[in-house]
Amino acid sequence: MNEPYYYENQKYSNFLDSQKKEDFKKVSDFILKYTKADSKILDVGCGSGNLLESIDNRVNKYGVDISKTSINKSLNKKLKCKVYDGKSIPFKENEFDLVNTFNVLEHVDNVETFLSENLRVLKKGGYFVLVCPNFLSTTNNYHWHTSSTTNKIKNFFNIIRKTFYQKYYFEKMQTIDREDFHPDDDACNVTNPIDIINWSKKYNLSIIYYSSQSVYKSSNIINIIDKTILKVFFGACFFVFQKN
Repeated sequence: MNEPYYYENQKYSNFLDSQKKEDFKKVSDFILKYTKADSKILDVGCGSGNLLESIDNRVNKYGVDISKTSINKSLNKKLKCKVYDGKSIPFKENEFDLVNTFNVLEHVDNVETFLSENLRVLKKGGYFVLVCPNFLSTTNNYHWHTSSTTNKIKNFFNIIRKTFYQKYYFEKMQTIDREDFHPDDDACNVTNPIDIINWSKKYNLSIIYYSSQSVYKSSNIINIIDKTILKVFFGACFFVFQKN
């Protein structure tokens, strides 16, 4: 998916604005966990500002997004957000105590550039919160890349291969264009935990937290599995890194 798709797409901005507050509860809790009063945080791909709104005002909150229509919604909520070109984040190096990107990585044109820019504006010792789907999941059914038995088998062996290969390569995948929009129809990168972990090693990041759940789950079984290596086969990637 080309980034111009999002520039002035009012329908997509409305979809983002319709997301529920509980979708952001876990990530907002973790942002507050790794910040303190007057910390400066940046939400990269802030959309219409729903996540920033859910974060306590004790921190200094900023957001950037490539969508003019989404940023207009954020500004109407009195949030400190600005449009950026999707390549260079319009802030100086080492400016933020925490940088967050929530369900954005799967949509960007150049994964390496996007991630590098997130790290550039993060202070040494600061935290990088990265949340995205696991499109090599063997449990998800909502997306074509994970829904069929054939794809689940392919994903299983792809995870195993990547685990032993020890190098990262974010593969591209086909997007879906339909009037009845479904979540992640517009995703173009096969994001997954193994590639992300191997990427973090290249940049000498410390993994502070990793979960296969982007939201809180009430199921004890899921929470137990989430503490084991089997979580690499589950549905999401929720990482907290520290910049060394």
